[in-house]
Amino acid sequence: MKRASRNLPVIAFDEAGLGERPSRAVAAGHARLIIRGVYTTDLTTPLKRLVRSNVWEILAHLVPDALVADRSAGPVLFDGDTLFIASNERSRDLMLPGLRVAVRPGHPPFADDLPWMAGLHKASIPRGLVENLARSRTRQGIAPARCRTRNSPRGLHNSPSSTPPAA
Repeated sequence: MKRASRNLPVIAFDEAGLGERPSRAVAAGHARLIIRGVYTTDLTTPLKRLVRSNVWEILAHLVPDALVADRSAGPVLFDGDTLFIASNERSRDLMLPGLRVAVRPGHPPFADDLPWMAGLHKASIPRGLVENLARSRTRQGIAPARCRTRNSPRGLHNSPSSTPPAA
């Protein structure tokens, strides 16, 4: 990655990291804004790539109590372009360039949760299994159309239009 010539970090959060006020650094072309409060001195690398390579540092700054949870706690960290975390400090999802951080309320790290990068934690295997046993979300009591249920005819999905006619 190409860094600015002033030997500054690639990701910066304040004046100390940028060497000048963030608004001035952006206006002068010395830095780019990634998301409010997060800047980069790398002026050439696409923001999506910068976010992916520095996601833990950015996340630790924006959501310090984040616990990597649910599907993201397994062997595959990212589910497509989504990272799942539990936090009690932030309640809304976080939209970064090329990455959605899905936030849900959750218990702080337990003793068996694993220390993770940038001071964060990752759910332990037992915790991940228990949290993934939660019932799937449905809309108005109807499972998503891509799921077949025991009562649906073979090859048809569980949707109101595909239920067999009454005999």
